Amino acid sequence: MDWRRCSEGLALGFSYGKLNLFQPMSVDFYRELYDAEWIRRDEVRQAIGLPAGVLTLLAGALVFYAKTYSFPKGGMGVATALLLGGAVVAWLVAVYMLVRSLFGRRYRRIPWPAQILAYEEGLRSYYAGKAGGDAAASKEFDQFLIDRLVDAANRNSENNANAGEYLYKANRAMVVALILTAVAAWPVVLDLRRAQTPYRVETFNTRE
Repeated sequence: MDWRRCSEGLALGFSYGKLNLFQPMSVDFYRELYDAEWIRRDEVRQAIGLPAGVLTLLAGALVFYAKTYSFPKGGMGVATALLLGGAVVAWLVAVYMLVRSLFGRRYRRIPWPAQILAYEEGLRSYYAGKAGGDAAASKEFDQFLIDRLVDAANRNSENNANAGEYLYKANRAMVVALILTAVAAWPVVLDLRRAQTPYRVETFNTRE
């Protein structure tokens, strides 16, 4: 027995959790793998919603900081400018990674139902009248479906892995942008308070 292939098969089955590991490797098994990748694609796309919303709020905060902060001369002004600049760079990286996680991939589908039916009918016609023709046609048709399902599932699995990697990088960059924006809030708030402090003007009567 090839234990290496056996262990690989078990690992593949465990990665899809809900699959029955003890069923034979039939068309239904590979169809479940194919369907699982489409479900995984939808999950990745749904996961984009949260970082997209956070990045939108961050963009508003950074624009507010840039418009309201006076950027005074000295160490505080330079440090705040560096913080805001770093936050903007991290924000741009996060947006880029988020876009890459959503676009740039083509998912593969199995043939259309009409094409599958036409192929099956062609096999039935070819094996008609031959000894064991029905069994041979069914076996070849099943292998045709398995080949198409495996080919599509492999491509879609690779696409989902790449999309997940870009989403992970987008989240990391978003966290960096959040931290830098939060730190920059302190000098910005101080600057706003300083600008809103009322000045008292005293007049002196110089006449004796």
